[in-house]
Amino acid sequence: AEGASQLVILDRRDDPVTPLLSQWTYQAMIHELIGIKNNRVRIHEKGKAQDIVVSGSGDGFFKDNMYANYGDLGASVKALVDEFQQQTKMSKKIESIDDMARFVESYPEFRAKSGNVSKHVALMSELSSVISQRRLMAASQVEQEVVCGTDRAGAFTQVVDALRNPQLLEEERLKLVLLFALRYENEQGQIADLTEILMQQG
Repeated sequence: AEGASQLVILDRRDDPVTPLLSQWTYQAMIHELIGIKNNRVRIHEKGKAQDIVVSGSGDGFFKDNMYANYGDLGASVKALVDEFQQQTKMSKKIESIDDMARFVESYPEFRAKSGNVSKHVALMSELSSVISQRRLMAASQVEQEVVCGTDRAGAFTQVVDALRNPQLLEEERLKLVLLFALRYENEQGQIADLTEILMQQG
């Protein structure tokens, strides 16, 4: 029947890798990096906590972009900000997520007329901050090298370097070791070396 729900059950023994990879779509990033509870996300602006509702049912932008990757999402938010600028005859150069956040802050009327868009600018700003602080782009590159690359020695070196990077959280370090162990399960010596480094990091 139209609109009927389907339940899909996946056995992760068949695919233990995908859950260990960093997710780069909008909804997944919000869920993993900030947290969604009852369709609410708590972010912090200027030291103040703010709850934001994210739901595809009442938010057209979120519905259209929830599965968009990080780069496409930034382009979509920028397009909406540009459209508002054209409608209001405002001219201000906007090239980055920080520029968008400053623009929203500078023009209260933008927040009033386009509250939904300003909400997503705030979310993008928060995501960008977390990604930068936790060096997730770099960690994701190592993940992809381990999972998709063919240079085992190079992947091992990159994982070792990542494990010794104090800016990576333990969660990211553990995922890299698990990914390496899954991809190169016969390399017990290197897996033991990575485990030892992981333990040395606490």
